Parts: sequence; structure tokens; C-alpha cells
Amino acid sequence: MPQVLKDDIKNKILKTALNEFLTKGYLNTSMKGIALGAGIAVGNIYNYFKDKEELYATIGMPVISAIDRLLGSPPETMDIAGIEKKLIQFIDIYKGNEKVFIMLISNSRNTRFERMRDNIVEKFAQAISRWKNLINGGMGKKDGDIFIKAFAESYITGVVSILSEKIEEEDKLLILYDYLSFMKDAIYKKFVKKAVV
Repeated sequence: MPQVLKDDIKNKILKTALNEFLTKGYLNTSMKGIALGAGIAVGNIYNYFKDKEELYATIGMPVISAIDRLLGSPPETMDIAGIEKKLIQFIDIYKGNEKVFIMLISNSRNTRFERMRDNIVEKFAQAISRWKNLINGGMGKKDGDIFIKAFAESYITGVVSILSEKIEEEDKLLILYDYLSFMKDAIYKKFVKKAVV
């Protein structure tokens, strides 16, 4: 079979699987249902993917890797612009992968990505802590770490809440950027201004 046809079939499987995972969740999605939706035989899926878990991971890993890269590196600048750029990049990951992002955050029960939301919060808190320590010359209190964890939890919960709304995409993004601005100002007030004083 020519490579183009193989790629077409694989892409059709991935697209159908994403829609199935989004609407039914991981547990209630079956390879039979994916095959039916893709218009292929069930056995044909196994020519491309070992099992449902590998299929789910193939869809989700590019987004997870992008988030890991984003949160694993410090802001370009140690000021509010650096923080804002990181937060905007987080939203950009969502914008480029909306369905996959929502699948991972909302419908990954009983997969190896089940704790993805918690992992994002933890990595986001670690990134903010690293940034705070750079600004404060490595000085920091334990209560600052508790505050950062609560901030990261609030930020991610807010983002997920906004993303889950059934409204026009343009309106959703406006609300996201407004929320980003509010949260950016809060973290700036807590750490940057204190560091400058």
C-alpha cells in the first residue's frame, strides 16, 4: 500500500479516536467504535497501534511534551514580561491543540495520563519557584512555596474551567487572556515588587 494511503488511514484513525475519547472518555471508547467511525476494519487499527493505550498516548504526547518543555525552562527575562510570555505560551499550546488538551485534562481517567492536571500544577509551581528564587537570589520562605502551589492550582483550575465552557472560541480566548492578565498581576505583586523593594 502506498505511504500516502497509509498516512491517510493512520490520520483517520487518530482523528476518529480523538473524537471518541473526547465524547466518551477513555474507558468507554473501544477500538471497535474507533474502527467503525474511521470506516475501517478493527484489525486494521492494530497495524498502526498496539492497543487503545498506545493510540491515546500517540494523540496526547505532543501536547504533554510541549507543556514539559514550556514549564521546564525559565522565563526569557526575570520580569513581568517573562512571566507573561510563559503564561501566553501555555495558552498558545491550548490554542494549537484544543481538543487534545481538553481530552487530556478532562477524559484521561484510567490512563497513564490520569494525573496530568496535577502534574501540570506541580510543574507550574516548580517553574514559578525557580523564577522566584532567581529574582530573590535564592532566598525564599516556605510560606512562599505554599503560596506558589496554591497560585499554580488556582491558575490551572481557572484555565480548565474557562476551557470547559461551551461558548464561542473567540470569547473563550478573550476571557483566557483577561484571566491571564489578572493572574500575572497577582504573581508580580507578590514576588517582583517585594524583590525590588
